[in-house]
Amino acid sequence: MMTPPHTGAMITGLALALALIMPNGCHTPRQSERPPPAGNAGAEPDVRSRIEDLGKRVQHLEALAPGQGALMSQLGYHFGNLWFALDYENWPLAAFYLHECRETLEQAVHARPVRTLSTGEDLNIQGIAEALDNTQFTDLEEAIEAKEKPRAVAGYRDAMIVCHSCHRAAEMPFLRPQIPDKPPSTSIEFDPTRQE
Repeated sequence: MMTPPHTGAMITGLALALALIMPNGCHTPRQSERPPPAGNAGAEPDVRSRIEDLGKRVQHLEALAPGQGALMSQLGYHFGNLWFALDYENWPLAAFYLHECRETLEQAVHARPVRTLSTGEDLNIQGIAEALDNTQFTDLEEAIEAKEKPRAVAGYRDAMIVCHSCHRAAEMPFLRPQIPDKPPSTSIEFDPTRQE
């Protein structure tokens, strides 16, 4: 489920290459719009300016991307709602929130796959997240598909333990997940038996 860390760089490189190859998009420009032939000395500055422009655009887009903290807060929102979906045995909603947890965790890891600790050592956040996804989240997914509430609740609690273990390893032991006492979202109906 996790994307390798180099995938983003590959996509950016591909986008840059396509922009250079096809500066006008997919349509063919009219003769009057076509750039000078490759042998023309005037073409080189134009290519350089395009590369510089693309570099600025990439930096702008990177600046707009949410950081790991914002993404982890979003993960907490989905994870809290997942608890209530499980509690009410609303299996489709539980499957939805588990999917959202996985997707948001993947984005958070992509934002910062490695965290440098105060000791100077690197903590492989991506490895921890992949382990969580391949074990606790997979077990939780299977319990949801089987509609087994006790197993799903146990899986949820196990995932919380792994989350806190990661927080401790990242030198943030004060971030202690707990079973929520109220849903993060008050606009979602968790009880599947209530009529619309």
